[in-house]
This record gives sequence, C-alpha cells and structure tokens, in this order.
Amino acid sequence: MGLLEPHGRYRGRDCQVSVSRYFDVPPRKRGPISDHIEIARTAVGNESAGDGPPLSRGNISGLERGKVANFKTLDDIGDVTGKRVLVRVDLNVPMIDGAVSDATRIQAAMPTIRELSEKGAIVLLLAHFGRPKGAKNPTQSLSLVMGGVEDVLGHSVMFIPEAVGEGAKAGVAVLAPGDVAVLENTRFYPGEETNDPAFADALAEVGDLYVNDAFSAAHRAHGSTEG
Repeated sequence: MGLLEPHGRYRGRDCQVSVSRYFDVPPRKRGPISDHIEIARTAVGNESAGDGPPLSRGNISGLERGKVANFKTLDDIGDVTGKRVLVRVDLNVPMIDGAVSDATRIQAAMPTIRELSEKGAIVLLLAHFGRPKGAKNPTQSLSLVMGGVEDVLGHSVMFIPEAVGEGAKAGVAVLAPGDVAVLENTRFYPGEETNDPAFADALAEVGDLYVNDAFSAAHRAHGSTEG
C-alpha cells in the first residue's frame, strides 16, 4: 500500500509507530489508490535502523530494530495549495443523546488536519462510523459527528453526503483552499470492507493526495485504508 502518512512529530505523540521500525516487513502490493494518487510515505523518523530516537511513550524494550524505509512526511511534499487531500481519520466516536461524548479520536487527528488546511490544501476527511454493513443508514451517518468535529477544529466544516461518485466530486468542487470537509461514512459502500479495487479507484478520483491518520483503523484491509 502506498500512502502519505502524517507528520512524524504527531505520530510520535500518540505512539503511532510503524512495525517496520522494529521488524523486517515486506511491502504490500500497491493498490488502486496508490496507482491513481500522488504517493509518499512516512514513519516515526527517516533514520536508518538503529539510528533513530527511542519511542516517546510506552518504551518498548527487548526488540531489535529491522530495516526502515525512507518515508516522506508532510514536510516533504511541497506546495499543497489547492490540492484535494483525502485524510483517513477515525471519527468512530461514542455518542450520547445525539452528541459526541468523547472527542479524543477527533482531537488526535487535528494536528494533521490543521497543518494541511493552513498550507492551503482542500482537506477531505474519510472515516467510518458504526457498522452499517455496506448500506446507507441515517442513524450511522457521519453528519451526526459534525458538531464534534467543528467544536474541536474551531470553525465550520462542510459535510458531503457521498464519499465517491459525482455527488462527492460536486461537493468537493465548491471548496476553496484551506477548507475542510467530511465525506460520508465509507462503510455505506460494500467495497469498503471487501477492499474492492473499484471502490478504491472511486475514492482516488475524488482526491490528489492520500494521508492515513487513522492509526486505530490502519490494521484493517479496507478500501479506504489499504486499497
């Protein structure tokens, strides 16, 4: 899988580390998103094995470091002004009486979102919410978490009621550099959980760059995380 992941300093804060830092992990076959979007990669650091700093939290001992690929960070991608950046985040947050009751997962994504927005990118948030099993369900729409996202970010955020297709493209087309939008629940589409290449292709058509900031969902072989 090819991806542009968030800045190393943010990943270190949440102890979001790549297992390839400690073990030799063969690269996965590049998927449709990799083939259609400008790709870069990152890890906690760009250092070669054995030369990097220790973990910032939860120090892991007794592990030998393996080889580390030369990944890129947000600092390496150049001018993103006006580029449509798909940012996979975790918005699967708990709700009480229709409101977000714990915004920790939203807060974790904010440094990456803010940095891209401040650099003039059009930031498009991809996420899942609940388990709708590939069908649209208004009780599991990401529109329900918009209040929590706006509260944490500190300004208005657009909701686009589609994640792929002409509806998604039309919604993205009205956004200006620096704007942030949330696309509809990726699990409303059967191709998300089956990692359907056609669904990954459709996601790729909506953006120019892809950033994976959803560490808690990165282990899933789904269309928006591995496609």
